[in-house]
Amino acid sequence: MTKYLISGYIGFDNFGDEAILKVLTSHLKNINAGEYINVLGADCFRECKNLTTLNIPEGCWFISGYAFAGCESLEKIALPKKLKTLENNAFEGCTALEKVVIPEGVEKIGAYAFANLTALEEVVLPSTLQSIEYGAFYGCSALERITFSAENNVQIISQSAFQECDLRGKLDLSSICVIGDYAFAYTAITSADLTGASEIGKNAF
Repeated sequence: MTKYLISGYIGFDNFGDEAILKVLTSHLKNINAGEYINVLGADCFRECKNLTTLNIPEGCWFISGYAFAGCESLEKIALPKKLKTLENNAFEGCTALEKVVIPEGVEKIGAYAFANLTALEEVVLPSTLQSIEYGAFYGCSALERITFSAENNVQIISQSAFQECDLRGKLDLSSICVIGDYAFAYTAITSADLTGASEIGKNAF
């Protein structure tokens, strides 16, 4: 049985559904989602500005667009082991997050999923990951380290994926086939292994 965490529309007509949802969520500080929830719907906790901790059940496999966008006090997340899909803008603007570990099983990180996380310092990526979409980590100005799996299978890093991050030193990008325009623009990378690349976009570095 699939259960959805209700988002956006909560069953009211002509009474300002979005405003009511904001009242219900505006004071949330901690979330301990029920064990049977396996999908987090779009906008479900968007701009819960007081939210500091988040416990997503291990059975959750889908986090929808903007699910936690703008949760500016959120300091730590443990993404569930069964997670498969991270939709666009899922955690955009969570400016207190310092580290993100993407679990094994995730194949794609959606556009702007972690954009503008200005405290983010480290990202750990799984061996199953194949694609990092447009602007996924755009504007993460404190991001210094990307840790790829030893069995790195990332093939596509899309446009502006790591633009304006604080990445430094050398990156092993030998598995990457396609690197989009501005993918690593305005970073401090000094060298990169691009031996597997078949396409490198404009101003990629």
